Amino acid sequence: MLQDKLNKPIALIKTKYVKRFIEMLQLVEEDIYPIIEKVGLPEKVLNTDHPYIPEVPVRLLLEEIVDKCGMESYQKICWLACREMFIPYMLEKISDAKNLQELLNEFSEILKNESTQVSVNLQKTGDKIWLIREKPLDKQAWYVYAELFSICYLIELIRALTEKTWLPEAIAIQSKNIQLFEQLILIDNPQNSVPQIYQQRNVACISIAAEVLKRPFYHNETWSKPTKEDNTPTDFLSSLKVALPPYLHEGKLPIVKAAKIIGMGVRTLQRRLDKLGVNYTKVLEQVQLQEAQYYLKNSDVTITIIAVGLGYSDLPHFSRAFKRLAGISPSDYRKKNSSLYTTG
Repeated sequence: MLQDKLNKPIALIKTKYVKRFIEMLQLVEEDIYPIIEKVGLPEKVLNTDHPYIPEVPVRLLLEEIVDKCGMESYQKICWLACREMFIPYMLEKISDAKNLQELLNEFSEILKNESTQVSVNLQKTGDKIWLIREKPLDKQAWYVYAELFSICYLIELIRALTEKTWLPEAIAIQSKNIQLFEQLILIDNPQNSVPQIYQQRNVACISIAAEVLKRPFYHNETWSKPTKEDNTPTDFLSSLKVALPPYLHEGKLPIVKAAKIIGMGVRTLQRRLDKLGVNYTKVLEQVQLQEAQYYLKNSDVTITIIAVGLGYSDLPHFSRAFKRLAGISPSDYRKKNSSLYTTG
């Protein structure tokens, strides 16, 4: 049991979602870069092609959004963002569903590739069917902001497939501030009847009537079956190797900063790595090597730019490190492996 806990993946979130949260912030703050630096997001987060970002800086970003625009405006932004950005994106991925229940089951599988710490599933408890969002409870301020967003998300998901004014009969939350969730419902429409809200539960969820789940789901004729992703990190080490790359271009990435962006103490991080038989220096080298190999194979970016982008102080330093780890120089590696490389 302890070993499973030690090997639990780091909380990560898809970069495309982080960019959308930043778009939310830009609605109220013109210069976002001091905030990006303050919360610990990669300085080039809006331009990165890395699929995941550590969740810890995103939590702090939510606090900044609320601080800058106020709770009422934040709640309005949540509804707008779910309605116009998040839900349309997810629905484009649905391919096999014939009715709402099948759609939600497929949605729960797709969501596994979107976050390492959140899951959604249908569950019957007593006389109610619930759409449940499971995420470890945290007592920090950011958690209630994230939960407000999640309730918006779940409601808008059902609305997109039924009626635009649909509301659940009941809502359960892990937080204890019912008033914020009542306000959330009324912010969307002052004429809404506020559902029964249960506080301090093990999960956040909304109730769905059985007859609603049976409603047919019609495919948009332009939709195509998506390619299933299979690269979501499932353990501590693989998730760490995914969390670090967006920060490499900022220069040497010391363990102190790495620990901070994943929400862990330095000694805890060292102990976790020791248990896995590795140390931080080796992990960082492996990440830099993997990134270098990717860009050498799949781009025509100069080796000097690759070196700088991976945090090396100069080209010779990068070349020596690459050859030590890969047994071949960067230029020779590119010649042997790049589909873009041509001779003559």
